[in-house]
Amino acid sequence: MLFVSACYGIDESGALVSEGLKEQTIKAVENVQKVMQMHGADLDDIVQVTIAIVGPSRDTMIVGNVLDDMFDQQPSKMTFGACWLPFGARVSIQATALVEN
Repeated sequence: MLFVSACYGIDESGALVSEGLKEQTIKAVENVQKVMQMHGADLDDIVQVTIAIVGPSRDTMIVGNVLDDMFDQQPSKMTFGACWLPFGARVSIQATALVEN
């Protein structure tokens, strides 16, 4: 198993890619993907994601749409609201993947 924790919509310099939730979510998934690739895995190996969102409950649709577009095989999802995230981020994604050693 591979556990990827707390990926945000930040670039290599540590800056948010945008104030927008959609753009931050795309970058957070890309950051999850980079970690997966470092371990010889990809997004299709993910079986569960946990998503924290700062914002109104309707924002879960924005995040859900991005995940639907980026994942070929949809993992189980748990989403919850947060009051605050590091870096001023609006979304944080952690993932659990099944990978072969």
